Amino acid sequence: MRRSGREKTVFLLLVLCCAFAGVFLYSFFHEEEKVLPSVERNFPVMGTVCSFRLVGEAGRSPEEMALAADAVQESFREVERICSRFDEKSELSSLNRNMHRSPVKVSLLLWGILVEAKFFHSYTSGAFDVTIAPLMGLWGFHRKKALLPSREAIARTKAETGLEKVVFGEKEHSLFSPSGKLSFDLGGIAKGFALDYAAETAAKHGIRRGLLDLGGNLRSLELPPGNGKKNHIIGIRDPRGGNFSVEKIELPNGMSIATSGNYERYVLIGGIRYTHIIDPRTGSPVSGMLSATVLTRGSMWSDALSTSVFILGESFAEKVCSDFPETSVLLFREEKGKILRRSFGTAFRK
Repeated sequence: MRRSGREKTVFLLLVLCCAFAGVFLYSFFHEEEKVLPSVERNFPVMGTVCSFRLVGEAGRSPEEMALAADAVQESFREVERICSRFDEKSELSSLNRNMHRSPVKVSLLLWGILVEAKFFHSYTSGAFDVTIAPLMGLWGFHRKKALLPSREAIARTKAETGLEKVVFGEKEHSLFSPSGKLSFDLGGIAKGFALDYAAETAAKHGIRRGLLDLGGNLRSLELPPGNGKKNHIIGIRDPRGGNFSVEKIELPNGMSIATSGNYERYVLIGGIRYTHIIDPRTGSPVSGMLSATVLTRGSMWSDALSTSVFILGESFAEKVCSDFPETSVLLFREEKGKILRRSFGTAFRK
């Protein structure tokens, strides 16, 4: 399908943005996979660029590979159509408009994401909260010009947030909030969910090899036995800026990695840069933390945990790696003008 001039411009801008994502890919697939049938796709979705390569078993026809790729690409589109808070026609936007009047029944896909968000909200004691949209708006992340909000405005807006205020109707898969201004923003979990959903879609089409990349969030598909320890090699972006990596690691088969950084999105207020990652407990953007990278099993987990670790810091990173032994965390923070690095788990060098 041909793109219009405007679509091409947007796509190129998204590609450039993704060049500054938190994770770089060095090796996309293994040498032995070059002789197997494969298909690649690159397209804009969910406010970023998705790139994936699917590798099939010997004998798969180009038509079969194309059908699998179509299904995987559509899975990303489906998550976008349902979860975009900037699309007035999306299911999430409809939920945000109507859940204050009466319980709103939602699709299985949206219900699944929100139930997982509820788990992370509980696991982080409220630090991961998908109801912070009003705070995002207050700090200017949803408009062109930002102003420093007053303490009173922060406190007033913070009182309008909190996932604990949402009633989950387990039987009906419905949601209800008596607060008229509370609304969902799934930016900290939807991309990870989309990657997991795409991996499941690929598996349903018999594809178990390859790599999925959604704006720097990566998921390596499972490889069959007998492939040894050959993994994808990736680099972690230097949080101090520039398109450079501070170190390279292996992304094991079946694992995922995501980075939350203060360079991803921010607003400038009075010459000071404020990151888009807000601590729901204070109602203000997190300060001091530069980036948090989480490698674990499942893209939704790496996505949500990278945001959570960015907010909660080193003690929580240690807890996560203790609770989930397959998980590793890399943190960079700034303290008194110095860049401090801490790693937890086994994936990152000490």
